[in-house]
Amino acid sequence: MLVLCRRGGILAQLRAVAPKLAGKGFSLVEIVLVSLLSSIVLMAAARIAVSETRASIKSYAIQSLRDKYAKITYFIEGEVGEGDALSVVRDESVCPADTTPAAPSGVTASVTFLFSLRHRYVQSQGRLDKYTCFYGVPLVNSPGSDPNKWAIYRWGPAIGDKSGVIGQTTDDSAVDGALNPGNYVVSLYAYVYDVALNSRSACGTTGLPDVDAADPTKYACDGRTLTYSLKVGSGTSGRGSLWSSTYPSGSTIPTVYARARIL
Repeated sequence: MLVLCRRGGILAQLRAVAPKLAGKGFSLVEIVLVSLLSSIVLMAAARIAVSETRASIKSYAIQSLRDKYAKITYFIEGEVGEGDALSVVRDESVCPADTTPAAPSGVTASVTFLFSLRHRYVQSQGRLDKYTCFYGVPLVNSPGSDPNKWAIYRWGPAIGDKSGVIGQTTDDSAVDGALNPGNYVVSLYAYVYDVALNSRSACGTTGLPDVDAADPTKYACDGRTLTYSLKVGSGTSGRGSLWSSTYPSGSTIPTVYARARIL
């Protein structure tokens, strides 16, 4: 049994009791030192590996949110591009109360109306107008502006399961004569806000704010350009989770533009 002393410490005692086996192998002191150094190296390597893994997961999470952001904006841009009669003010004749999606059970926070648009279809009996209404649905009470606590819903014509076209087509199998209006989830964990329309009352004679004057399409006050801000999340808001990022991050969120082709 080794006993600590003032002179030489543990290392001196190891030298005193270690057998002199220099010609036959390693001494106890050498084995202890090698083990100590090996442990330090292994601990450093493990920390580097864990750090690299965390960085890879975080990078993957951010890229996934970027893809999600692009899909949502592309979807809205596509549907707005096929419609007309854009409105950011709810019209009960267009989006009546029964088009409002229900929040999850126990959530009393209000569902938010975002915007509406009209689709026009030509049938043998004449023109058929159908409307699409977009809503922001809170997933919890007091959601604030956290995208992990919001979802985007859409009420309106179904999108063909085979053709991908909005409304009834001969190639789709489950679209009824009324174009199957109903509520559909556009995306969970996404928050749309600051929705506006470039109507004359909204932008006056100076055009939309923060828009390049060289782009007359976005600059015109003709009521055909929808603007909004969007934040997306992964559904995890715990600070300790590697998946708790939101996109875009920071204090400045870009404005998204979607333009209708038809006045």
